[in-house]
Amino acid sequence: MSLVYGEDKFFIGMIKFFDSAKGFGYIASNNCGMQSARYNQDFYVNLESFLDETAKKEGCVVAFQIDKQDDGKKRAVNVRKVANTEEDFRRAMDYYGDHERVELKDKITSNLIRNIPIPRGMYMERVISNIQNDPGRTPEKTVRHIDFFIKHYRKEILPPFDLGPQRRIKTRDNTNKRPITNLFPKNQFIFDRDFVKPEKDVWESLVAILTEEETLVLLNEYPSFCKYIYNSDLINKWIESKYNNESSLTDLQGLNELLEYFPSDAKEKAIMLLEKLADNKL
Repeated sequence: MSLVYGEDKFFIGMIKFFDSAKGFGYIASNNCGMQSARYNQDFYVNLESFLDETAKKEGCVVAFQIDKQDDGKKRAVNVRKVANTEEDFRRAMDYYGDHERVELKDKITSNLIRNIPIPRGMYMERVISNIQNDPGRTPEKTVRHIDFFIKHYRKEILPPFDLGPQRRIKTRDNTNKRPITNLFPKNQFIFDRDFVKPEKDVWESLVAILTEEETLVLLNEYPSFCKYIYNSDLINKWIESKYNNESSLTDLQGLNELLEYFPSDAKEKAIMLLEKLADNKL
């Protein structure tokens, strides 16, 4: 066996197909870490290629090495399922960003690393590195880095005809002006769901490297991220910049739903502003 990239170098790919009767198939991968300008890469496999018989299933995410055969053609060898180990997770993270997608049969594409349970902290290491090392770092670009990461996880939404629990905006005279429904389901985004899990620390590490301007832009994009902002002055600044007499009732509804996450003094100010704006609207 003549490994093209050495004994320690494994790549990540997905079984494009494998014909057990004929004893061959292909792994779909791309040029991540390879000496090739062409993005899409298909690697031939045969019965001798596999270390793991269960890895032959179409769509299976696998780790593999590349062997140069006697005729000069390349073949994938030592093929096995990607393991839930730090070593394989870090191999998969090499594909984060520009090399996540592979082309399967009929030009259908699939995402490699979304099928791998990479720990949140390992993802966040890359996100923070991308932000800090971005030569053109701006608040908007920083939020794009974060948004790209968040979209690796499903977004929870309310069922189409389920309006959720009814809530009302209260004014100073304690009258309930209008029934409204939840704009921000508590588990909508991955950071929402992580707030009550150990992964909460991962998001707090992100907040620690953000500038004030970046945080404000992030809150405008993801208002429910306010649960990770413990600085009352920053919350007050965001509220004052976002909510005013031009705000719609829907905007005020959103603010009302977020009150429970604010620091106590910021919450008091937000309630006063909410009541004032609601009185002007209704």
